[in-house]
This record gives sequence, C-alpha cells and structure tokens, in this order.
Amino acid sequence: MKKWTMVILLVGLAYGLGGQAAETPLNWPGVETAWKTVAANLSDTAAIDQFLTLLPATGKAAGIAGEGAATVALIGQSISALDNLIAGTGEPSAVRLCLGLLTLAPAEMETRLYRIVGGAIPYNPRGFLSELNLQRPRVPSLEDLLGSYRFDMPGDKAGQQIEKKLRYNVIDAVEDKALKDIKAECLKVLKKL
Repeated sequence: MKKWTMVILLVGLAYGLGGQAAETPLNWPGVETAWKTVAANLSDTAAIDQFLTLLPATGKAAGIAGEGAATVALIGQSISALDNLIAGTGEPSAVRLCLGLLTLAPAEMETRLYRIVGGAIPYNPRGFLSELNLQRPRVPSLEDLLGSYRFDMPGDKAGQQIEKKLRYNVIDAVEDKALKDIKAECLKVLKKL
C-alpha cells in the first residue's frame, strides 16, 4: 500500500511540474551573432529561419535577465522596425520572427510582440494562421495573443469588440484544410474573449 501511495505522489508531482515550462539554456553569443544578421535585413527569411533554430522550441530561454540580458536588449531595439514591417501587410516572415522571439521576451517585450502580431491578423489572416500553426509551441498564451490589440485601448470596450469581431471574421474566412485545427483553436479563443 505504501508503494502505491508513493507512486501516486510521484506521478502527481510529475504532472504538477509538467504545467511549468522549464527554461532552456541557450548559446547567447551565437544567438546575438545570428540576431545581428537578422536585424540587418528583417525580411531575410533564411536568416530568420537560421536564427529561430537557435531558440527554444517551447518555453522560455534560460538567462533572459542574466547572461542573455544584453542580447535581449539588442533585440528590443529592433522591435519598432518589426512593428513597421508587419503594420499594414502582415508580413509572414516578420510574424514568424515575432512568435519565435516570445521565447526570449521578458514580460514587457512579450506584451509588445503580442500586440504587433495581433495587429497583423486583419492584413494577412492566412499568413498569420500559417505562421502560428508552425510556431504554436512557442506561443505561451493564445488568449493573450488574440486579445492584444495593436493600439492600447484599455477603456474602449466598443473598439475592442470591433477589433475582436474583425479578427474573428477574417480568420473564419480562411479556407485551408492544413490550417483547420489552428483556425478552430483561434475562433474558440476569440469567442471566449
């Protein structure tokens, strides 16, 4: 009986810890070098894809506030340029990059990345869904992503509802069997928001 109790406790502990994503150690000098290549041309899909291979597939990178702080600050300097690239076009490679950067982003940068990517949805919903489908394990909160509006409108409930309805409608209009599951997941979240 004691053995089973111990097994049950260990399994419960394992499941309890499973909900917390472990931080992934990174080669920060390699990440910084790759970022400098990306930052030189934010539309270079080969450089973006190479950069993303250095980031965690899920969860957060270890050392964001420690050994990686300088690299994260360097990346933060290019967020406005990413925002400008995505604004009005929904550029898929920039969306892919922003979603990947969520693994390195401290809270403030994460919120900004959510707003930038969320703002891309009306301009290129298919591109958004396609990139989200590929990067989904790197996105900690679909609710935060879909509920982050490009422009801060905390007291503007009517504006938020209009934006939410627009996002819902453009995502719902995407016809692509390969994106069916991620589309359904997004629509479900948007209905709850």
